[in-house]
Order: sequence, then structure tokens, then C-alpha cells
Amino acid sequence: MVRDGCPLRRDAGGFLDSQLGSAPIDQTGWMRYFRTASLVAVGFGLVMFVLSAATPAAAATTLTVEAITWNVLGLDSNDVSVGPATYPVGGRVCNTGSEAATVSASFVWTSSSPAMSLEGPATIDLGLLPAGSCRDAYWNVTVARAASSYDATRGYVIEATSTDGASAATPTPRELFVERLVSQNRNSVNSITGPSAVTVGDEVTYVVDADTALAGFEQLESFLTLPSSIFQVLRVAVTYEKPVGATNDTVYADACGWDPIPTSPTYLTCIGPARYEGGKVGGALLSRVTVKVIGTGTAELASAIYDKSGSSYHYNTDFSVRPNLLVVTASAPATPTTTTLPVDMTAVPAAAPITTTTTTAAPTPTGARDPGSVSTGVATTGTSDTGALSLIGLSLLSVGMLALAGSRLERPAVATPFQRSLHDLRRSLHEHDAGAEAWLLMDALDRVAGSLQDR
Repeated sequence: MVRDGCPLRRDAGGFLDSQLGSAPIDQTGWMRYFRTASLVAVGFGLVMFVLSAATPAAAATTLTVEAITWNVLGLDSNDVSVGPATYPVGGRVCNTGSEAATVSASFVWTSSSPAMSLEGPATIDLGLLPAGSCRDAYWNVTVARAASSYDATRGYVIEATSTDGASAATPTPRELFVERLVSQNRNSVNSITGPSAVTVGDEVTYVVDADTALAGFEQLESFLTLPSSIFQVLRVAVTYEKPVGATNDTVYADACGWDPIPTSPTYLTCIGPARYEGGKVGGALLSRVTVKVIGTGTAELASAIYDKSGSSYHYNTDFSVRPNLLVVTASAPATPTTTTLPVDMTAVPAAAPITTTTTTAAPTPTGARDPGSVSTGVATTGTSDTGALSLIGLSLLSVGMLALAGSRLERPAVATPFQRSLHDLRRSLHEHDAGAEAWLLMDALDRVAGSLQDR
């Protein structure tokens, strides 16, 4: 036979070869070519996997954070040793994205002051937050019982983050302010009802039946003293006598449209718009506070009701005085008893039943809020939409590795150019330290190089 003017001959294996001085292509040569093609597939697989890991993630979770408590705290104006000194500071975290995410919220001080301190942990786990739902987080801030605490301020921010990297925070600057509170009989508690013995893991509701002045107040906050080491507040529901049909889903009723911005010329005044008809809220009120028991101990639950009317601030004289007092003891779950039965060698043990628990988070209703209390900066991120690219890369990597495993018929005498390329790629990944994905790829490269070395 003739190819390009040159005679061809068949070797003993039946393969055509020209007489131009090239080496015969025997069975062993074909296996070398097959192995090289396999290595090429491995290389392309590694490259595509790296590209898929480096591709920016598509947005899936969007978080917002809103302040839901009054920025005014206080101490008794005459005797700092009496009256409330620990106040809830809360934020509402909402997931307005398209996918559920596991979220946590953190309370962060932005300035220092000996007058105020945080009671308990700064970070609260909010669990899995479905798309389109909200969840509240409350921290306890304690005011030092000293005259020097009056008029003290301390800056803070509430931050929320999700496991897929989304984050948001309440606007800054924001601060807590310590006022002088005047004790008044017009705010009073009729009863606190709920279980006095609870167990860690329980979800229970405490109901506070109280009264305030029938005319209502421009600003009103009513809350239970709940130690953060024992209780985590989940939900709050309040009904008011005035205006008729008025309700709330937080401990704080901003009736007049409060200005909480420290740099504003109208700071700590009502600027509107009114959040309740007539700009006031009050009369008989009924609060339902649902909590999760997270720790053991004994707590004295009392309700503080404090307000702003005109130019002064007031709280209920009966604070921590029965019937405004409920002692609650939280215990650890009982340890299950274990019974040892005789072993029957002839019996086959039954398979343990499979129990599945599903938890669904109900969306938290959101009421009208001061626009200044809602986060203005929203950060989003989410799961990478590069599944196809990653799948192709892994597929090529798998095919190449399988092909290498099937081609172990002859060991190459010397390192091939592709082996050297793999070595260079491995060294480059190590030098740039591209993250967890890079270490996985370097491990795969080491396995490929080791496989080639064994051949």
C-alpha cells in the first residue's frame, strides 16, 4: 500500500506503518495513547471543577433587620434601688429571599458605657427561617443602679447572618438612653398566669392582664422580666382597649411616631406619622408572651409597664409586688430509665421505629414601623448555580480515573509532559491556597500522580 507516495507495510501485529523511520505502533503503543487520553480527561475535569467552585454564587437569601423595642430605658427617679432595671432590646429578622436559610442574630455594642451591659449571650440562634417569613430576637440590657446612669447613652446595632453568607443589620447610629422614671399607680398588673414549673425544651405562654390610663400614652412598653439564661422569647401578642381593636406583635407600642435617631434635631420626640389612631394607645391590655425554656433555674417574673406622657416618663408602682409576681422553676428533662432484659439468643431483635419530626416556622406578622428602624443595607448571597459545570467536571474526572485504572498494562519508562503539567497545577493550587475546594483537587492530583508513578 502507498500513503503520500510512501510504501506502507504491515508489521507482525497487523498494524500499518510507513517506512519513514517512525517506530511501529504496536499494542503497547495503543495503550500509551489510551492512557494519555485518560489523563487529558482527568485534567479537563479538574479544571472545570475549579472553575465551578470559583463561579460567583447566585442570590438566594435576602435578610432585613428591624428594631422592635423602645430605645428608652430607665431607673426610678428617686431611688435607683427600686423599680425595673433590666429591659428587652429586640430585633425582627426577615428572610425576603427565595430560599430558606439557617439564621442567627447578634447584639453588638458600638460604643462603651459603664451604665449599661448585656445580660446573657450576644448571639441568638433563630433556626431555619423559611423564605418570606420573620422571626424575633430579644436580648436583656441591664442598667447599672447608680445615679450616674441617668441620661447615659450607649450605641448598639443588631446584626443577622445566614449560613449561606447573607447578612443585614439595623441602621446606625442608634443608641439606648437612660431616663428618669416616675412611679405611678395608673399603670398596674392584675395577674400573671402560666406554668410555674417548666422543663428545658418546653414552649410555654405567660399571660399578663394589666391596666393603664384609659386615655392611653404616646409611647408604651410592657414586658415580662425573663432571664435570658432560662428563657428565649419567641412571640408576643398584645391587645389594647384604646383605640378599639388595637393590637401589637411586640412589647413596644409606638403610638405617635418616635424619633430614635441620635443625630436628629427631633431626637426623643414624637414626629409622626401616628402608628395608632389618635397617636395614643393604652387602657386595659392583655399580653401573651410565648417563650422557649432553654436553661435551668428559678426566676421571678414581673411585668414592667412604662410610658411617656407629655414631658415625663412613668412606670407601675406595683413592679415585683404580688399579684405582679410569678416564681417559675425550670428543670432539666428527666433522665430516661434503662431496663436490662435477658438476652434470648433464639429471637431476632425488632428494628427500631423511625421517627421523623418536622418543624414549620409560621411567618411572624409585621406591623407598621418607623422607617428609620429598618435596615437600609441588605446583603445577599446563596447557593452557587453552577451545578452543571461542576457535574461535567466531576464526570470527566471520574471517567479519566476509571480509564486509568483499566489501562494498567504497562508502566511508562519516563514522566510524560502531562505528568509534569499535573505537578505544575498542583503546585499552583498550593501556592494560591484557593480554599477547601483547592485542597480536594490537590488530593485528587496526588492520587493521579501516585497512580502514574506506580505504572
